[in-house]
Amino acid sequence: MPAMRDFYVLVIGVVLGVALGPAGLGQYAPSAYDALFGSVRDDVAAIEQFDRETDTNLNRLIDTGVTKTEVVRFGQQREMERGVLVAALRGNESQRLDQTVGRVNAIVLVMIGLVMMESFLPIKRTAARTGQAALLAVWLALVIANPALLRGVSWWFVGGLLIVVAAGVIVKSQKLKVES
Repeated sequence: MPAMRDFYVLVIGVVLGVALGPAGLGQYAPSAYDALFGSVRDDVAAIEQFDRETDTNLNRLIDTGVTKTEVVRFGQQREMERGVLVAALRGNESQRLDQTVGRVNAIVLVMIGLVMMESFLPIKRTAARTGQAALLAVWLALVIANPALLRGVSWWFVGGLLIVVAAGVIVKSQKLKVES
């Protein structure tokens, strides 16, 4: 029966991931998608607004009959300011991604905690496994909905995760040897 439960978890995770992704939630409830994953939608709008305003200012400047040197100077200033704006917005995007990656990592840590509790504490295995399955479905859904989340996972976290999982497997195998 656990094999069927694992299959259902996989299916639920994939369906939720598609529903939460840009084609689902991002299309039909963009503000909810932005709240969950962060968005560059506002950043793009800010750049477009900057471009419109500076284009208008450039046209006004040209209409006043200033020299070509002044127009070139204005263009250089505009490009410098646009570069500063884009750099600031990229920093915001990186910060949003880091926050979301932190949430996804927290889900992984809770799953590990449940595995460790199952290994070390006398709790009902079905309760722990149901919690693990639910968290796995949520994690899978979030990663499918926004694959960029995997980009932000550090190798230190993955290494620590592998060590903890290996320790859990060793403890569990030793318990099975003692029981048999």
